[in-house]
Amino acid sequence: MVFDYLDSGADDEISLKRANDAYSDLEMHYKCLSGLKPPLDLSTTIFGEKVNLPFFGCPTAGNRMFHTEGESAAAKAAEYHGTMYALSSLATTGITEIGKIHKGPKVFQLYVWKDRWLVQDVIKKAKKGGFNALALTAYFTWYGNRERDIRNGFTIPPNYSANQIYEAVKSPALTWDFISNEPYKYACINTEVPADSLAAFVNSQINPSFNWEDAEWLMKEWNGPAALKGVIRPDDAKKSTFYWIFYNMGI
Repeated sequence: MVFDYLDSGADDEISLKRANDAYSDLEMHYKCLSGLKPPLDLSTTIFGEKVNLPFFGCPTAGNRMFHTEGESAAAKAAEYHGTMYALSSLATTGITEIGKIHKGPKVFQLYVWKDRWLVQDVIKKAKKGGFNALALTAYFTWYGNRERDIRNGFTIPPNYSANQIYEAVKSPALTWDFISNEPYKYACINTEVPADSLAAFVNSQINPSFNWEDAEWLMKEWNGPAALKGVIRPDDAKKSTFYWIFYNMGI
């Protein structure tokens, strides 16, 4: 069930398949006799910060579900390779801990909660933890109908059904990792609340009424480099660009 949680999409996974297939439509045509001399310089700037690689790992919730080192391992890898690290609002490792591990540029992925005090509190923690950029998640207005999770009876924590116990026996390393370590928590929101107790809270805090004016308020609270995460339509991409330009001009 943990694999399917990582691997699956919603409903018939049509969008997931299209996204994967889209990479097959791209061809990268290299130039010959270009006189390359290793080591190659792949450095660029992201959010105005210099990085050694032109890409970085996207924010993913609950990394400790997959391995006890969780987000710490991903942050160490990003630090080692000199690239940006992105931390999820639903991470199972805290902002302070990641700030100590990864000294370079970092982006914090923010969900839009109904409770503005919670949003402001998370923003303050991200700034204090050395995060220089913000990714505002613009598409998470309700939970997707993830059919593989439903078939597997996926829950946090596991509900110990006969099927889950059978699957756990087939994956002894993952099972031992889970039962031999401290329970994970959604460390960026409330370190005192276990992840399973927080599930209902997360569902109740999702704010589908969040709009462009609310995004403008949030950008003023953040007051730094930012981007929208989850833009699908070209007109929304243009609109977000104009909003960001006007925001940076102080209009």
